[in-house]
Amino acid sequence: MRVAVTGARGLVGAQIVSEFQRDGEVIAFGHEGLDITDAAAVTAAIAAAAPDVIVNCVAYNGVDRAEGEPVEALTLNAFAVLGLARAAAAAGAAFVHYSSDFVFDGETDRPYVESDTPNPRSVYGASKLLADLFALDYERGYVLRVESVFGKPAPGTRRKGSVDGIVERIRAGEDVPVFVDRVVSPSYTPDIARATRAMV
Repeated sequence: MRVAVTGARGLVGAQIVSEFQRDGEVIAFGHEGLDITDAAAVTAAIAAAAPDVIVNCVAYNGVDRAEGEPVEALTLNAFAVLGLARAAAAAGAAFVHYSSDFVFDGETDRPYVESDTPNPRSVYGASKLLADLFALDYERGYVLRVESVFGKPAPGTRRKGSVDGIVERIRAGEDVPVFVDRVVSPSYTPDIARATRAMV
């Protein structure tokens, strides 16, 4: 199996690369090697790689920052996903994309399930929902929702997830402002990778 991974140097991407190397060849695209907002470059790179599966691990994840940078959030989270889904379709590859619980409004008192109706309350949430729709419009597109990602950074990087940042600040004796109006299930990157591989 040939697997193309975008965002391969990120927290999730590095783990996906490691997990899928067990099964075959992995074509790892970091930002420096492939700008996923360039649809023509994406189409060419995917055609050349000829993967069986594309796993997109790139995301604009500045939830609060997105309110002031809606174009950037929509470009990376939504329209780049559209380009990847189209490239996957042209290559006949399955396409896996990661979403967020921010596509929901947070008004329920129970965990969300796949059949719940999205109702984003932010630019970030809207950008992720649009990406979901683009990914799922492709018949071989899959969306997995993850939240509060944590795990070991890729070798040579310092990228950390939200849980890691909280722990680091506590250890440094700093005050840690965190939300108190949400309940989440943090996503451990090895679990994400194993679940993705099992699904594929």
